[in-house]
Amino acid sequence: MNRETLMNIPVVKKMCDFVMPYWSKFEPYLKISLREVLFNRRTILMEFLIFLILIMTFGLVNAFDPGSLDYDYYVTNVAWNIIMLLFLGVSSIISAVTLVYDQIDEGKMGFQVMKPIKRRWILVLKYFSSVISGTVVIFIPMVIFYFIYNYQDGTEMLSHLDILWGLLVVSFFSIMGYTAMFFVISLVTKHPLLIGLVIFFIWDLLFGMAETLIRYGTVRYYTLSMANKFVPYGTFSNMRNAMDAYQSIGVLIVISVVFMIIASYLFERTEIIE
Repeated sequence: MNRETLMNIPVVKKMCDFVMPYWSKFEPYLKISLREVLFNRRTILMEFLIFLILIMTFGLVNAFDPGSLDYDYYVTNVAWNIIMLLFLGVSSIISAVTLVYDQIDEGKMGFQVMKPIKRRWILVLKYFSSVISGTVVIFIPMVIFYFIYNYQDGTEMLSHLDILWGLLVVSFFSIMGYTAMFFVISLVTKHPLLIGLVIFFIWDLLFGMAETLIRYGTVRYYTLSMANKFVPYGTFSNMRNAMDAYQSIGVLIVISVVFMIIASYLFERTEIIE
């Protein structure tokens, strides 16, 4: 079915007629936000660092126990713990700081809020751009390493797609929660990068694994609960007191909505130089 035939279907035509006016209005903001994050120096450096750590840890583990390393063990017990649980939050902090604080501080936000679109929608577009770009930044090094490992090991290229799919799902919903939280931080402090890192490393990483009720106040706990379902290998398959994965997704969506409502309220009242 070609494009013209598809567009002649009444339902599709009505949908396009409804969506296109909004898409033409929002598309420039989405493109600007994606470009700002994906081609930011911090993002490029972090992506290189993720890939470097993947290769280095793989080499070190192989050096201590040659020939015994399998992909399931490496990705879930080494790569995930070092990369995913560390850089999920860090990538979200960088995106939030780049798209909100930096653009307000450097005066780049002025021309955006002058356009005929409400501020809250600008922030929502920035949020989705941040979530998409953050997921891409985390996932691309994992995909590259996946193919390098399978080529080096001589295994079938598609033999571990279940792990990649699980990592993608967990990364996406985890970044949703982190990004919304750090958007709020970027609007309430003049040092969002520092404050965000402190909150992530001290609050989220330390208390996310706690055996007390305080763990329910962290994104990390719900990330681990999702991993227990979608990446059921190694340490993640034995997580104690894990919440149901789909309930965890629901909680992260609620967290994202609540924080974005707060961020929108703050953004509406933030003084922006036009």
